[in-house]
Order: sequence, then structure tokens, then C-alpha cells
Amino acid sequence: MRMYFGGMPTNMDVKRLREELVMTEGDEVTHEQVEKILGVKHTVTRFRTITDKWRRVMLIDEGLEIVALPGLGFRCLLPDERVSYNFKGFKQGTRKQGRHLRRAALIPRNRVSEKEAVKLDHFQRLGALLVGQAHSMVRQIEPPPPRETPPDGVTPR
Repeated sequence: MRMYFGGMPTNMDVKRLREELVMTEGDEVTHEQVEKILGVKHTVTRFRTITDKWRRVMLIDEGLEIVALPGLGFRCLLPDERVSYNFKGFKQGTRKQGRHLRRAALIPRNRVSEKEAVKLDHFQRLGALLVGQAHSMVRQIEPPPPRETPPDGVTPR
């Protein structure tokens, strides 16, 4: 049994959502429907705490990825949508890592301790390898954008 150190437990609310909202791929649910089940307005922090936990539990236990639709509610993604959604998140993470590597390169070496300078050098070397590989992977996975004109030798129908 895990120790509990404060806050209000979410397990009962998550259980209620799982029982009353039987979600399948492609289903959508509005904030109002969830508010009615929980008795909590979607503008309150507790609503987000509960729904974040519910979405995490649904992903782990049921294999269903439920995303927020800002201002509307939630959607249970179809498998094809899940691929695109997670690929987009991976690309965003890669861009963020690259930004932080560029920012770290601007730190003056003579103004940090020797210990931090070693950490910075290590971070930059490994980070550059990681980001380089991720960028290469993204280019290999992502299909090329559609062409405006057909390739040479191909006549449009």
C-alpha cells in the first residue's frame, strides 16, 4: 500500500468516469458531460487533475489515447490519429532539445564552475548526437510533402 501525503484522492472520481463513460476509438465527450458525472466545473483545477489521471489510466489499462479538445471536451483517438499525434509530439520534443542545446552553447564557459563546465560539455556532446539522430529519424519517417507539379516525364490525368 502506498503512502498518501496530501491533496484529495482522485481514484473514486476516475472510477466513476470509467464506469459512466464507456469510450471507444473515435468517441468524443464534452466538458459538460464530464462535469455532470464529476459534479465539478471544467474551469476548476480539480477537473483537470481528475481528467488527466483518467486519461492516463485509460491509456495504460485500456490502450485508449484520449486527448483534450480545448474548449470542447475530449476525444478518443483512432489508431491512425494516434500515430500522427505521437509523431507530432516527438518532433516537438526534438525541436525543444535543439533549442536548449543552442541556448547552452551561449553560456560563457569562464563564468561557470569547473564541475558545471564538464557537465555542460558532456550535455552538448551527447545532446548533439541525440538531436542529430532524432532529426534524421524524423526525415526518414515523415513522407515528403505533396508536389505542386508532377515529376518530369509524368503527365497529369
